[in-house]
Amino acid sequence: MKQKKEELRVTICGNATNIAALGERSLQDTYALKLCVTEEALELLSYAKFNAVDIFILFLENIVPIYSGGSNDYGAMHSEKLQMIKCLKRRYQRPIIIFSAFLIPKDVQKELKDAGADRVSVGWHIPQDKFRETILDLI
Repeated sequence: MKQKKEELRVTICGNATNIAALGERSLQDTYALKLCVTEEALELLSYAKFNAVDIFILFLENIVPIYSGGSNDYGAMHSEKLQMIKCLKRRYQRPIIIFSAFLIPKDVQKELKDAGADRVSVGWHIPQDKFRETILDLI
């Protein structure tokens, strides 16, 4: 008889299709994955409000802030993204991983970590084994 795998509930926001596929390839042998995949920050917040989540994965460039989403004001959008990370960490006390396809200055990486991100990973293509190792280290 096959042993039942432990469930891992992952919520992904931004560039979700690529990260969801990477998550499935990286973790499906170890966990019974339950993925919530969304492109919008508001959807992620709504989902987390009513569903248990073990880990949040956010793709920084694709997170559309709720209030400043149509704005070209980088400062306002960045501030709102930091507030979202703080809110997730404070409310749910779960690991948060931030991915970015672009180089993030060290001071911005520090701001993301200070806001509550447990890991900030820069660069795209993310190797499957590195992705898996990052997730397993945090759960």
